[in-house]
Amino acid sequence: MKKTKFVFISLEERNGEREYTHNMVREIPASVKDEWDWADKQQAAQFYGGEPEATEDGYYFNGGEVCVSVKGTRVITEAEYKVLSRFL
Repeated sequence: MKKTKFVFISLEERNGEREYTHNMVREIPASVKDEWDWADKQQAAQFYGGEPEATEDGYYFNGGEVCVSVKGTRVITEAEYKVLSRFL
């Protein structure tokens, strides 16, 4: 049994009137059952560092100026991970 799996993650950052999408790939433990929840807690909540304020919309940083949330996740193959990790 594999010990890890590969996930494509898309985060949305709202900073004032501007919106950005951040795409990434991660190798995560195979035991993770909910990739969205993992991405939410391990990537979005720690995107800027510090202590974010968690809400239904995502995580607010810098006194509410910046919001980061998970836009999407997808389990990918190891081959896809190797290619994407070279570009993201």
